[in-house]
Amino acid sequence: MVPAHYGLRLDQKLVGLQESVRCGRKPKDFVTAADAVELVATECDLELQAEEQVLEDPFRFFLVPQGEGESVMSTEANKMLVRRQFEEVWNGANWATVDELYALNYVNHDPYNPNQPTGPEGFKQRVMGYRSILHGFDLRIERQVAEGDMVETHWSLRGTHGGELEGTAPTGKSVYVDGQLLSRIVDGKFVEEWVHWDTLGLLRQTGAVPPPAVAAC
Repeated sequence: MVPAHYGLRLDQKLVGLQESVRCGRKPKDFVTAADAVELVATECDLELQAEEQVLEDPFRFFLVPQGEGESVMSTEANKMLVRRQFEEVWNGANWATVDELYALNYVNHDPYNPNQPTGPEGFKQRVMGYRSILHGFDLRIERQVAEGDMVETHWSLRGTHGGELEGTAPTGKSVYVDGQLLSRIVDGKFVEEWVHWDTLGLLRQTGAVPPPAVAAC
């Protein structure tokens, strides 16, 4: 079945072709008006076929061929998985997403929290711990770069100090920190991550660590 927008798209292409001819930019294969209509119709048919393939199996367009019988997630798809981690897990506390996206042997490397439990359950504990300290948890992606199976994400975090941190009672203060997250993703699942963030900034803002002394003049 041809979608309703097909005729509109065909008309738009014909108008564009007419403008090219008027301005002297004639397509190299253009000979007659009939040829023009056939050329434009063929382009529309190819676009329609591509749209139908996306509707039938949208996920396959996130796969990059790696040889016969092999494929890996594209860099854009991997960046989307990190966005889901931030929005659904860190901000939304959706534990089903953790079960979906994290490998059983997942490992997280955080200098502030060494020796964390592994796998999906270990990551759930990590998120719960930070969310219990910062209420109104608002983790945002500032920028991302991806190559191969790795995604580098610069993030920022806003929240209110609402839970005990390093023996310091909740202060109700608004805090802001930022950091970097490097994620390794294999077959659509997080397998290993490295995080470096402004830990000292958080501790100082909450009063868990005193501010630096001001040197006397």
